Amino acid sequence: MYVSTSTSPFLFVPVRHHSPACAHLIQRLFAERRPSRVLIEGPSDFNDRLDELLLPHRLPIAIYSFVHTETERSGAYYPFCEYSPEWQAIQLAGAAKIPFSFIDLPWGALDRSHTNEIAPERYADGALRRSTLITTLCKKLGVEDFDALWDTLFEIEPDPSPEALLARLTDFCTALRTADEDTDAVSASDLAREVFMRTCLAEAQALWRDGDGPILVVTGGYHTAALLPPHPPPGGGDRMNPIPYCPPVGRGLGGSSNLALTPYSYARLDSLTGYASGMPSPGFYHALWHGQKPLPLAVGALRKKKQPVSTADLITAEAMAQGLAALRGHARVWRTDLLDGARSALVKDSFEGEVHPLMAALFEAFRGGERGKLAAGTRLPPLTLEIQEALRNEALTPDVVEKHVHLSLLDTQERQKSQLLHQLVGLRIPGLTRVAGTDFAAREDLSQPKETWKLLWSPDFDGACIEAALYGATIPEAAVARLTERAE
Repeated sequence: MYVSTSTSPFLFVPVRHHSPACAHLIQRLFAERRPSRVLIEGPSDFNDRLDELLLPHRLPIAIYSFVHTETERSGAYYPFCEYSPEWQAIQLAGAAKIPFSFIDLPWGALDRSHTNEIAPERYADGALRRSTLITTLCKKLGVEDFDALWDTLFEIEPDPSPEALLARLTDFCTALRTADEDTDAVSASDLAREVFMRTCLAEAQALWRDGDGPILVVTGGYHTAALLPPHPPPGGGDRMNPIPYCPPVGRGLGGSSNLALTPYSYARLDSLTGYASGMPSPGFYHALWHGQKPLPLAVGALRKKKQPVSTADLITAEAMAQGLAALRGHARVWRTDLLDGARSALVKDSFEGEVHPLMAALFEAFRGGERGKLAAGTRLPPLTLEIQEALRNEALTPDVVEKHVHLSLLDTQERQKSQLLHQLVGLRIPGLTRVAGTDFAAREDLSQPKETWKLLWSPDFDGACIEAALYGATIPEAAVARLTERAE
């Protein structure tokens, strides 16, 4: 266990992003070790807005960092849910009124030439998943993939001691990182980020005094291994640190980002729907985090979808899951046990498609339907504020009750409303749908051009208005940029 000493004040906690076990570990260490400062993997250019993270948001939410210049348009997400270890560290530090800050390179300062994604997730565990040791460890423990391996090693055990769990996490992540270093598989981007992180650690250590609590360092496990002592000082030239020294934010970083908090959802967090770092089935872990049993919740969701699940079926599924957990040596019934038990007990007919409808509904139930909402007082991008004001002024704001708007395009004011709606549709703002009107391509009824729009609020509306800021600061600017991107 790496704890503070007279020469090293750091308490390093390697985590998997969105891991409940790691989030519980942060809570335990915070209570037992009482840190004096907290350093967290996250965009360091957000450090002057940390107060926004302490507002009463409904999770999940994300920090959205984006760059738009004449030559580039890109963005990235840093998502948080209730059981994200980074979120727990932020909230605990805020409640204790101790300093906390992010220590990762901003998105705008990174080499982004390696990705074609408009908005990748920055809390990614792809490096851990790709380690050359994963296949060997999966075979050794008799599990199918990285997620099952992680659950077996860290999530299933009900109440490990903080010391034992921290030691296991450190050994596991260090072994994976060492294997990649031996094959030179560590990316230049990761190395650059770690140089910057070590600089931030050195600055924090300079402020630490004997008698202070430890400096808690919460980073992805793949990076922690490169930060553990002994590590080279910033600007060193060995194999672990071949990249020139990069000064901290605000001192000639050479790149900048725009930043905003945005609502997120469990559908976007689910690794089964493509999120590179998410835990599979976040609704399952959410239920456990809140002390609930996932299977009864899932069965309730199945019944709402008209999938027939009787009490007898539920008893049988639970019995099957318990038997599988015992056979697999699990200390408690787990996600894979529940899914396999449900498949055996509930799927009673043959099905030739890829996924049986009942199992598809069960996967959706385990995904969870939580959607984030930003608290009042959150700073929003200029484009978002302009969209809100423009829709409000034109009485076009979507509501939960469907509304139809009929526009005559010969009327100047109504034509302006049409232009606004088309611009926002081009920016992929949901809830605005043209359902009827003159077919200009067929040149029909041009004497009385008209349109009918359906306005209906979508859960993705607020997030889309924030994320559209990637394209510009005003509606016309953003609409032109989005149209040009589509044309190219």
